[in-house]
Amino acid sequence: MQVAQWFEVLDGLLGPYWKAIGLAFNCTFLLFGSVIQLIACARFDYLNLFDFELSLVG
Repeated sequence: MQVAQWFEVLDGLLGPYWKAIGLAFNCTFLLFGSVIQLIACARFDYLNLFDFELSLVG
């Protein structure tokens, strides 16, 4: 089974210029999404550690 990416569809409909723009947008979107996810996970772990340390004190 073959999966067509939307930037490949852009290539077929509008040409290689739009394929490159679509691929660049896709990679940028994935990069920023992963950075946001890493920040959210790190913040969640930090808050859990802080709550754990407070429970040890009290």
